[in-house]
Amino acid sequence: DDEMIGLQAGQAARIVAGRSEIGRIGKMDADIAGRYDIETPVFVAEVGLDALPKGKPPRFVPLPEYPGVSRDLVFLFDASASAEEIVQTARKAGGKLLVDVRIFDRYVGKGVPEGKVSLGVRIALQAPDRTLTQEDSDAVSQTIIDEMSNRFGAVLRG
Repeated sequence: DDEMIGLQAGQAARIVAGRSEIGRIGKMDADIAGRYDIETPVFVAEVGLDALPKGKPPRFVPLPEYPGVSRDLVFLFDASASAEEIVQTARKAGGKLLVDVRIFDRYVGKGVPEGKVSLGVRIALQAPDRTLTQEDSDAVSQTIIDEMSNRFGAVLRG
């Protein structure tokens, strides 16, 4: 096959995207390698980059100028509550200032009623244009607390 010249038979393949051949890959033919005194197997690939789909250009996000705030909220949930749903609920309730939510602690045992679980939820808040105030943090925290109560019947501990 003319298009596979230079590649060892049985050790070469066409690269196809959709219905279009965009290149080839394979092991260099032993005769060619021998002419250049190459004893180690050499593999080559040729790809027509123009044929590949256009990717999204990278988006630059500058480092934040203003400090963030982290808060830990500990709730008593029913043991059947889904961690994923809890995190998603906090994300929605947190609004634009919320940059991260994670469950950092899970406790079942002394001091926790049967069928309940104590979960620590860490929220990270940050504004792109200013330093957050205590009132900002309190407002977002209260919205999350209210939503946990409404959605899961969760009670804030301590």
